[in-house]
Amino acid sequence: MPSITGLSKRQVTLLDTMWSIDGYDEYMEWKSTQNLQEIEILEELLLLADIDDMVQDDVSDAELVLDKYMK
Repeated sequence: MPSITGLSKRQVTLLDTMWSIDGYDEYMEWKSTQNLQEIEILEELLLLADIDDMVQDDVSDAELVLDKYMK
């Protein structure tokens, strides 16, 4: 599971709220009542944490293939 460090208590609360919302329309309605820049930054952080988590997966097969072409 991805994690994000260095968040303020407010940001943690906002993320908890984001996770608790059930649907897209409800999320968009809630988002419209918030500081848009702050919410968009949190959304980006979530995406980057998820990408970072995927990169941490085993990529040894890909490394073997790439090594053949990099030498």
